[in-house]
Amino acid sequence: MTRTTEAGPNHASRDSPQRIELIRRWWPVTMMLVCSLLSYMDRQILTVLSPMILADLKLNVEKYGEIVRAFSVAYMLGNPMWGAILDRIGLRRGMTLAVTIWTIACGAHAALSGFLGFAVARAILGFGEGATFPGGLRTATDWLPAKQQSRGIAVAYSGGSLGAIITPLIVTPVGPGIRLACRVHRDGRGRTGLGARMARNCRFFRRGAGQAD
Repeated sequence: MTRTTEAGPNHASRDSPQRIELIRRWWPVTMMLVCSLLSYMDRQILTVLSPMILADLKLNVEKYGEIVRAFSVAYMLGNPMWGAILDRIGLRRGMTLAVTIWTIACGAHAALSGFLGFAVARAILGFGEGATFPGGLRTATDWLPAKQQSRGIAVAYSGGSLGAIITPLIVTPVGPGIRLACRVHRDGRGRTGLGARMARNCRFFRRGAGQAD
């Protein structure tokens, strides 16, 4: 009985550094999960709200397709470029730069109007978000031992699927309110009182996902 009593604290003290090391290694991977979650939420928001956006901006389906293509091309080009950037300046600085770029792009959606402005904002967003998958891979290989790296990559990338699932559940119920707020802001009537608060909410919604990171 004495041995068991004495072994308890010693066993706990040995486990504590192991838990700390486990958290230290998996925390960056978890942060990349959050990055990929926010990245896919940014993309899905446009898809969910596209009927209202097309109506408000007087855009047809062809123009919407070109806007989506601008994002996709920039994202495709951004993937290898961000891989090289992360190798050159490091994971922490590279991902900070990427998140900053896509946060600015998110905010620009509220300031720009018309087809060209919207396409430019989506292209910048796509370029910034191109760092998500290279960053997730680099994080898992840098922070985890070889036998845990495949699991870490899966965790870092799983934020994309999660974002695609939860975005419609969050955005759809508040879509009409966002549409009204954006109209108030665009028409220039949101300078005082309720209008000002609604305009600020419009800006916050469109850029909030990137800033949360």
